[in-house]
Amino acid sequence: MSDLRYRHTIRRLHVLGPRPVGELLLDLQREHDISDTDLARLLERYAALPADFLRLNNGDDWPAEMFAVERAT
Repeated sequence: MSDLRYRHTIRRLHVLGPRPVGELLLDLQREHDISDTDLARLLERYAALPADFLRLNNGDDWPAEMFAVERAT
């Protein structure tokens, strides 16, 4: 999957809300034999990220320039 398609698909999934994202994580956990403890640890680490800080520093989305560069190539 190209980077552009990957980001587009992630955005589409995100719009669907928390349940589809959670179901995806559970599917990945089962398919890759990830323990409940490891999954919980990862979820807690990401959930602890400061949303306001990410938004203020454009860390909550991919920069538009990345799309422009990929479309041109």
